[in-house]
This record gives sequence, structure tokens and C-alpha cells, in this order.
Amino acid sequence: MKTTLEAGLKARLAAALPEGVEFSLHHLSTPPTICPAIYAPCPGSKPERTYCESHFLTVAIRPGSDVLGHPTPGDETGGKPYILVFAIEVLIYTTLNLTTLFVSKADSTGYLRLLKCPLGSPSPLKVISTTFLSHLVDVRQRPGVKLVISLFARAQGQYLFPGSIHNSDKHVMDDRGLVRWWCGVLDPILRASPTNGDYKTPSGQEGIDASGRIAKGYLVVPGFDKHETFSLLPPSVKADPLRHTRWVDGHPLLQISSNPNAPPKCLIPHFPDDPKSRYMDELDGEISESNNAQIRGISTSHSDPGQWKSVRSLEQFWEMMAFRQECSAGRIVGFIWVVFDPVQRPVIGNQLPRAPSVSKGVTDENPTLSLHQSQTQDLPYILQRPGSSHAENHKPLLTNPPFSEPTSKSSRNQITPPPSNPKANLKSRKLSGPIYTRQPRIKVSISRPVSSSQPSHTPFYTWPLESRGQVVLDEKDYTRVNDLLLRLEFSTKWLARRSTKRYIDEVSVIAGLEGTQKDWGNIIVGQKTVPSTDIHVLKASSTSAPGNATSTPSSRLNFLSDGLVRKRPKIPENEGSPINLLGSGLVRKKPKV
Repeated sequence: MKTTLEAGLKARLAAALPEGVEFSLHHLSTPPTICPAIYAPCPGSKPERTYCESHFLTVAIRPGSDVLGHPTPGDETGGKPYILVFAIEVLIYTTLNLTTLFVSKADSTGYLRLLKCPLGSPSPLKVISTTFLSHLVDVRQRPGVKLVISLFARAQGQYLFPGSIHNSDKHVMDDRGLVRWWCGVLDPILRASPTNGDYKTPSGQEGIDASGRIAKGYLVVPGFDKHETFSLLPPSVKADPLRHTRWVDGHPLLQISSNPNAPPKCLIPHFPDDPKSRYMDELDGEISESNNAQIRGISTSHSDPGQWKSVRSLEQFWEMMAFRQECSAGRIVGFIWVVFDPVQRPVIGNQLPRAPSVSKGVTDENPTLSLHQSQTQDLPYILQRPGSSHAENHKPLLTNPPFSEPTSKSSRNQITPPPSNPKANLKSRKLSGPIYTRQPRIKVSISRPVSSSQPSHTPFYTWPLESRGQVVLDEKDYTRVNDLLLRLEFSTKWLARRSTKRYIDEVSVIAGLEGTQKDWGNIIVGQKTVPSTDIHVLKASSTSAPGNATSTPSSRLNFLSDGLVRKRPKIPENEGSPINLLGSGLVRKKPKV
């Protein structure tokens, strides 16, 4: 299913990107699908109902054929071929009381320099990452529900573009540089929302602005102390007041959890391909071994099924993470969170706070509508019988049939025969007659359109049109597209062009796009004016990204005048430097024995 690119994201990107620079964005997403809970349930309770929604954004450029050096099919029609330069994947997990935006992967190919961005402009890939995450935060913030951006920063040669490590123009960041880069990406989003105490109400009390939320960032680097961790934060942290600092050296797991007294196993989220998730899997093996020992009758000191045997607190968990192979031997991993906490506004007079309705049918006239009834009202219209009301359709599901006890004794002893199966009475008929072969058909589309009857607002998630991708696929097709990207090649410019064309064409076939819709990318031209920079000082523009890690200066360079520069005096070749020799009276010889 193809949707139009939301105007809000397109306008934001155009206002943030350098003027005259053209990009092509391709945004894939999936509908919210029920998935395993990311938080382990407390002992004796059920897992929390969780929905997952995937977003995959790719950025492409259109350099000329003279840059590629090879003839391309796009040149025959007068067009320019695409080349992917950046991709980011975000997984949105939603529950009844929490929304989590997990940045799963991000990578670049290193071909952004072919675009020849204006000198001195900020990194376009960093701007795109910040704008995209900020857009998702704004459209997915639910009233009264916390929202968290979570990610881990670990340097690697390539994540999403195979062969891009062999591109000489791709500069891979080290671990420290990658942590700084992601903190710089999230810092503008963090500072767009106030912190507690930044704003004052007319009465002089601490308050919040119209956004109705406060935000704070957290950073944990296993094995680093407080001073080493703060060296990785953006420079803007130095200007924050001590009482209301925007970044904290620590984790927000206790603030996020609805039950802070739960065991550590129930407080740490389990994300895919996460270093702490792999460690949690090893710790879960201790619980299974302890349970097996109890079944065999062997007494163990570990009696609580919800507790790990070797890790008993969150502090101990992070201490042990520092000794993991991924966080030691010269490597570091940064775990970053940004928590958006909605603040309840003060009650005026006798007015009581009222929770907003999240499902259809919840009105002021019927404020006592139960949660189960609100869910059934969001069911697709296919479940309703034609010509009947909504209450009649769901009456057998919401109420139990009345029980009537028989009055006569004979009716009690009477046994009601089971209903006969009509299929069992049918006799199998033998097939006879000629066999006609069916002509093969060419499969032009293999898409399974996403049902439009899925509700967009439920107590567990919201799925507004503004947050959906240009192409919405189901989970199976989305996984197939990502697997295709991991089998392509981006080692050279020509191979990157071919791989980009195959990726775009394959998505259009899977989504069932025909005609002019096959070119499903959206062109965005930057509108932000960038101050000019001396071209003799900066000979080439450099970019900054998770896989392309060279930063560009954001201001004009200042040089010392000739009078302030001291040069070392030159020593003629025939005049050697004087050698100081000790006098004969200062030299003591060791007496011979």
C-alpha cells in the first residue's frame, strides 16, 4: 500500500538541509503488529501486550553520469541514476503505558561527496537523522504516556550496505566518535522540549510549555567513570545549570518501569541485536538450570525464579557489562536514552483531570465504557453482520448465555445427541473426465495489501497517517526487502548504482506499484542558507555519519597574523651545534680493585 509522504516531515527536511541540495527519500514502514514483550514479566504475572512497528528510511542522491564513469540505463532517457548514501531503521514498541523508539541500525555508503555539498554546511546525514527522529517523536507522543528513544552506539565497518567498507571515501568512526555523533543527533531533539524548571508560570512557579512534556538524556558507557562519560556529551552540556542539566551519567530504567521494585530481569528491555540482550540471554540460562535442578530434587540456594543467580541489581549488571568482550579490549559501547515524560497540569478549581479517549465510541455521555468494549468497537466492519447493530453483533462475546435448569425429571435424564457433522455424510466422489492443463501466468505483483480496516487508535498504540511510510508493507515483505539489501554490493560507484536501482524496483514490485508509481521516491530540495566559506581553506567538503565519520567545520577558520608566528632560526649546515664537554676535574674514575 502506497501513501503520500507526510507534509510535516518533507517541510522539516527542506528547511534543515542546505540550500539547493537535492535528496531522494524512500520511507518504508509496517503496521503495528503484536510481538513478544520487550520487558520480562514479574514472577506470577503475564507478559505485557506489546506491538511493534518498523520504519526504514533510505536517502539517495542523483549524481551525473560523468561522476559515475560508466553508461547507465538512466542516461538513455535523459535522467540521472540514484545512489544510496544513508539508511536508518527505527523500531517502535508500544504498550499500554510506554512508547519506545529503538534505533536498530544506521549506516552510510560514503558516496555523499559526489553531491558536492556547499562548503561549511553541517552534515546532511546528521540533519536527516535528527529531523526524522524528531518527527516520529512528535507524531507518536500519546497523551499521558511516556516516550523513550533508545539506542546503543558501537562502531563497525558496515551495517546495512555490504561492500561499502571497501569504498575509500567512507571514513569509519571509532567507538568514541560514534557515541559523540549520536549524542549530537539527539541533543537538538532533547532541547526542543523543556526540562523541569526551564519555564515559569505567571505565578512564578516552575512549569512547562505548550508541548506538555519534559525531556532528559541519559548515557551509560560500561567501564567509564563520570568524567570520561561527560567527555562524550555535546559541548552544550557545559552551559546547562547544575540543578537542571539535560544529560545524566546513568540509566533511566527505574523511571521508565511501571514497577521499580521488580527484579533486574524485568527492568531491562530486550532489543534485537543488542549487547545487553545477549548478556541477558546468558543470565537467563542460570534460571533454567536452577529450575531443572529443583525438578530433579537438588536443593539450590537460588529459590526465586525471577532473580538471576550472579546479578542481583542493576548496578551489578552494568559493572559486569564492562567485562564483556564487546565492551572491553579497547572497545566501548554507549547506551543512550532520551526520556520524554508527560507532566500532568495542575487542576483548576473543582475541575477534575480527564483522560483523553483513545478509541471510537468513548464520549462524555458514556464515560464508563470498559477497556474490552473500547477494543471491540475498533474491530473491522467485516465482523459485523449486515442489518444488525454493533451491540447485537458483540452480545455473545460480552455476556454469557442464560442458564435454565430443566423442571421435569425426564428432561434431566434425557441426553441430547451431539450435532451431526454434515461433511461426514458426504461420500467421496471419484474424479473422471479429461484433464485440462492450466497455462502459466507471469507474476507481475506479489504484494499482499495491508488491510485498511486496522484501527489507527487503540489503548495500546496509535497509528496516524502522518507517521506511516510512503510504502506500507506487512512484516513478511518488509523482512524480504531488508534481506535483499543485505545481499547487494556497494563497493564501487557503478555497483552501488546497480544495487540502488534493484532495491527501488524490487520494493515497487513487492508493493504492487504500477505505472508512474514505480518511482516511489520523494525529491526534497534544501532551503537553508549556509554561510559561504573560503574555498582555498577548505579544498573538499567532508561528511559525517555513522559509517562516514569525517566532520566539517561549521564556521570560518581564523588564522594568526605574520607577526604572531615565530619560526625557529635556521642553523647553517657548516656550523654544527656547540657541544658542552665536562672538565677533567669533574670526571671521576672508578678505582680499580
